[in-house]
Formats: sequence, structure tokens, C-alpha cells
Amino acid sequence: MSLLAEHPNTIAKVLDSSFKLYLLSFRKLIGMALIIAAAAMVFNVVVQMTMPTLQNSGNDPAAMQSLPLLFGALLVYGLTAMILYVAMVYRIDNLLHENEDSFAEAIMLGVKKLPSMLWATILYMLALAVGSLLLVIPGIILWLSLAFFPYVLVVDGEGAYQSLKSSHQLVWGNWWRTMTVFMVPGIIIMIVFFMLGIIAGVTGSLVPQGFNWFDAVSNLFVAIYLPYFYCLGYVQYRDLKLRAYGGDLEARLAVQ
Repeated sequence: MSLLAEHPNTIAKVLDSSFKLYLLSFRKLIGMALIIAAAAMVFNVVVQMTMPTLQNSGNDPAAMQSLPLLFGALLVYGLTAMILYVAMVYRIDNLLHENEDSFAEAIMLGVKKLPSMLWATILYMLALAVGSLLLVIPGIILWLSLAFFPYVLVVDGEGAYQSLKSSHQLVWGNWWRTMTVFMVPGIIIMIVFFMLGIIAGVTGSLVPQGFNWFDAVSNLFVAIYLPYFYCLGYVQYRDLKLRAYGGDLEARLAVQ
């Protein structure tokens, strides 16, 4: 498949390939992205229900009873997002290598990889926390350099710690390049959200009272663009591997 690059590409080519991959894989990924968006909406509703009570109650034991609901909703949302993250990376990889798969098969892999994904995420968050406590800059550096661990987990089958280590090694010599790759579409996304906010403010009086127009539309928008960033992450991950391993990568992939 032409999108499966054999040599390192320019930033423009990485962005172009990622968009083509997004269009090609959209049908396979949109259902999972919508589930993540729906889980996020449910979590937001729980937060809106519980936070005002917690903020205004002090140490009221009755109010503290809402904490399990809040943490339970966060846990369900987080685990759902992790399972589907793995599932989408798996389907992207299969699509590029022309391997058949199914929605159920991808979900099952996500469940199978959940312990490693959860442990790697915990280590990732701890690394960011330590880096941010030392100085803000180390936290920012680690935020990006460790961020490819899900691709290492799924594509290369490595464990939690090794996936973080491999991600850091791949990005370290290409940090600014990788940052630029994600910054371009990131800025576009921020502009769109800004425009949605303006539209929501202008049309707020036209929608039924109690209906959060901005939350509903923004969550739908997230579901639409989220698969793109997973595709972009995959293309950039492969580009980093090509830069690190050169011509040996094709031979390694052929063996897998």
C-alpha cells in the first residue's frame, strides 16, 4: 500500500499521508471514536452533577457520598478510552498491512492489552508529574517523547515500561520535528473550537434552556477528529522508526 512509507518523509508528507490514512480508515474508526465521545459526555454530566455539591458542602458526609460516583465515572471513561485507543491503533495497523479484522476482534485486543496500557499510562502520568514538579520544561518534553507508548504496545508488542522507553528513544532526537507535526493540526483544531465557542455564544438564546449546545457539538467534533490524530500518531511513529532503524525496519516488519 502506498501509504506505508519505506523511507523517512518530510513533515508535509507525513501530514498528507496521515490525512489520506484518516479518510481511508474513517469507517473502521468512527464507531469507536463515537463511543469515546459518548463516555466523555457521560463523565461530564456526572462532574456537573457532583462538583457543585462537593464545592459547597465542605466536609459534609452526605456530600462525600458522591465521590464514589465521580471516581467510578472517571474509571469507566478512562478504561473505555484505553481499550478503544488500542483497538483503533490495531485497526489502523491492519489496514495498512492489508490484514482483515473486525470490530469485535479489535475490542478484544484492547481488553487483552488493558493491563499493560493501564500500567504504562500510570507510569506516563507519574513521569509527567515528576517532570512538571522539577520544572515545566521537562514535563513538556516527556509529555511528547513518551506519548507513542500505545503504538509500541500494539505494533511492536512490548510491555508497559519498555514501550515508554522505546517511545522516548525514538522521539528524543526528533523532538522538535515531532512537535511541529502535531502542532499544525492542533492549531487548526483550536481555531475550530474557538469558532464553535463563538457560535455557541451567539446562538445560545435560540436553543432550549438547559441544553448545552457547545458540549454536544464539541463532543461530536471530537469524535470526528480523534481518529485523525491516531492516524497521525501512527504515521509519525513509523517515520520515527524509519529514521532510527533505516532499511532494517522493512525486514523486521516482514518477519512479524
